[in-house]
Amino acid sequence: MGSGHFPNEGFKKASYFRILGYIDDSGALRDPENLMPCVTKAACYDLQVGNGNNFGTHFYFGGPGHFEKGQ
Repeated sequence: MGSGHFPNEGFKKASYFRILGYIDDSGALRDPENLMPCVTKAACYDLQVGNGNNFGTHFYFGGPGHFEKGQ
């Protein structure tokens, strides 16, 4: 999943989702709050959450992958 680059390489390298939001019970568009990244194989991929600029709430994700059994 992604570009094969870790999130710390940033824009034009790492994959990303931007302008994240959700629709609440009243039908209003809301910004997500208190996002908690969860990465289970940090040697294979990572995730960085941000908020601001033209990206709004966003995250960069990815890595080289290639998880080997037993690592």
